[in-house]
Amino acid sequence: MPIPYLPHILYSTALTSVSIHLLWQRTTEKEDRARYHAQVTILEDLAQQLRSGVPITDEEINRLKNLARVHGQGEGQKAVYRSNTVVGSGLGQKSGR
Repeated sequence: MPIPYLPHILYSTALTSVSIHLLWQRTTEKEDRARYHAQVTILEDLAQQLRSGVPITDEEINRLKNLARVHGQGEGQKAVYRSNTVVGSGLGQKSGR
């Protein structure tokens, strides 16, 4: 016996899925825009300080460059593969296999 409301259930599920996905994309885009704006501001301030001739230490330059670095591109990042998640070996664990 076919369910008469099955197409409506499928359509509403698809519509809900698409709307949640678009909302997630919008939120991610806002966060990315704010992060890039902060990076540009930090680097513009650093460039202005360097152009003005104000003495600035290498430590301060490195600190500002690290602040402006894109998240996820830092040192010490390791790739996580699907096999690691299936087997259960983490980044900090040694695999005995």
